[in-house]
Amino acid sequence: MNGYNYCLPCNSNHCSYPIGKFAFATSEELETFNLEDGGGDFTILSIPEFFAAREIIKLDAFVQLNLENSTTPPGEDSVYNIALLLKRNDDVIAFSRELDRSFTSPDLFLALSWVDTPPPGPQKYELELSIVGTQYEVIRAQNRSLTATLYTPRNVLPSINN
Repeated sequence: MNGYNYCLPCNSNHCSYPIGKFAFATSEELETFNLEDGGGDFTILSIPEFFAAREIIKLDAFVQLNLENSTTPPGEDSVYNIALLLKRNDDVIAFSRELDRSFTSPDLFLALSWVDTPPPGPQKYELELSIVGTQYEVIRAQNRSLTATLYTPRNVLPSINN
């Protein structure tokens, strides 16, 4: 687990009431995905597995994408359908989707936030792109980030979950 425990009142790491722990993964390295048959699923980031027991986990993620080499004839719209999937232990728990038409090679920014209350045990979070029915041949993932902040139940204010 990457991160620190800090106490807000005394700003130290020896306090018995830490505000939380955090783990994160980021990358600015350009990663290229060649699409076959107009789509595919690609893992773009993951946080190393960690143990959670009754914690509430706030997850924040984003990715900057560039779509290139449209197979659409000139003058026609290119179509793309891209989802940013947040997975816990290989199960999708949240997603953000972009579906659009464009005359040019678009730059996209996909983001999502999620509050997770997983069962006790080992947790592994991954960020995945799912691309379906696009007329682009290449997608480049640029800046991307996935952050998990763990809070113990006593450090969370009353909340509403509809």
